[in-house]
Amino acid sequence: MLEARTNLTPQSVRFFIRNGASIMPFFRKTEVSDADVDAIAAYLTRPKPAAPPVAPQAVRP
Repeated sequence: MLEARTNLTPQSVRFFIRNGASIMPFFRKTEVSDADVDAIAAYLTRPKPAAPPVAPQAVRP
């Protein structure tokens, strides 16, 4: 599901962690440190890995 998201930014992830959204609760600084929030935001918004290269096909003479 997360792979389909294209609009997540580190700032929006930080906002939702600290403020909650819909049924997601918020997390206080005493529960999740700023460093942990930054790490979570970086993980969730990291670039997708590149697709593996396609092996070349043999050409018949």
